[in-house]
Amino acid sequence: AMRSSICSILLFFSAFTPVSTLLGQSEGFSDLAQKIPDDANLIIAVNAKSLFQSPLGREEGWREDYADAFEASPLVLPPSTNMAILGAELDIEALAPRWEAVALMLDQATPVDKIAKRVDGFVDTLAGYNSVWTRKRNCIVEMSPRSFASYGPVSRQDAGRWITKLPHQHSPFLREAIRTIEANGVQIRMARSEEHTSELQSR
Repeated sequence: AMRSSICSILLFFSAFTPVSTLLGQSEGFSDLAQKIPDDANLIIAVNAKSLFQSPLGREEGWREDYADAFEASPLVLPPSTNMAILGAELDIEALAPRWEAVALMLDQATPVDKIAKRVDGFVDTLAGYNSVWTRKRNCIVEMSPRSFASYGPVSRQDAGRWITKLPHQHSPFLREAIRTIEANGVQIRMARSEEHTSELQSR
């Protein structure tokens, strides 16, 4: 559900009060974005490491707050996330996603069997990659020991197509939004369809 995944992350991070101009340069978002299916019309980039390590983030204990929220009700991003791209094909009329995807980089390697236990899923192999399937038909793929991508709800056949089509290419608008993220070092940015963007950190 939208509220339990992408929306939950967006609500949690957008509750943070911006303290100054945006911090640092966020390298690697372009690589992560290429793991999101190419029919996405909504992309959210989160530089979690920059947020958590900001002066206010350390003072207010944002990482600890997020870890507590994750333990209470597992969200789409684990607390060890450094940066992530969240994508979806959003049904504008229903205001609900047809599917959701996440590509993220962690600060440490995480075994797939540990992930499977966490999400109450099972380990599988998909197009040569270690993967985990959840009960809600979400597929989590280990791209490298610290990099993971998930997509769902999806059939095994469509998940295989998603992996074998890597890297994915998005619309010129979304590609430009991602370039802006990397150039400006934004901590949270949302890009939707081909006509609307909002930079949450500059409210």
